Amino acid sequence: MRAEPLEPIHEAFAHGGIYLAKPSKHELELYAGHKLDETGLREVATALIARGVVENLVVSLGSDGALLAHADGVVQLPSPAVKVRSAVGAGDSFVGAMIWGVSQGKPVTEAFRLGLAAGAAAVMTPGTDLCRHQDVQMLFGKLK
Repeated sequence: MRAEPLEPIHEAFAHGGIYLAKPSKHELELYAGHKLDETGLREVATALIARGVVENLVVSLGSDGALLAHADGVVQLPSPAVKVRSAVGAGDSFVGAMIWGVSQGKPVTEAFRLGLAAGAAAVMTPGTDLCRHQDVQMLFGKLK
C-alpha cells in the first residue's frame, strides 16, 4: 500500500530547523487539521516555536494583516489600509522585504513590519507590477 504524500507544510515542519516560515492562515489550518481562530493561530504558532521547528513564524492573514511568533513572543499587526489593485506578488514581496531586513541586521520585529509594508505596497500596483520603494517606506512609517 502506498502512503499518501504529505502536504508541503507538513513535510517542511517535519524536518524542522527552519529560520523563517510564512504560511497563510489557510496553510496553517491545513497543518493543524482544523479551522483556527485568533487564539488557535497563536497556540499553533507558539507551539512550533517552542518545539524548535521554526525560529520565526509569520502567518499572513490577508487584509487582516499578519502575525509573527518568535522566541520573544507574538506580534500581530493589521495590514495598512490601501486601495487593492492586484494581490499578485504580495506574499513574495512580504517575504523578500522581511529577508532583506534581517540580512541588514534589523531586529526580526522591524523586518516583520517592513515585510507587512511591502506586501501592502504590492497590492497597490496593477497586475504583476512590483511594489514601489516609496510606497513601502511610506507604509512602513505608518506601522511604527
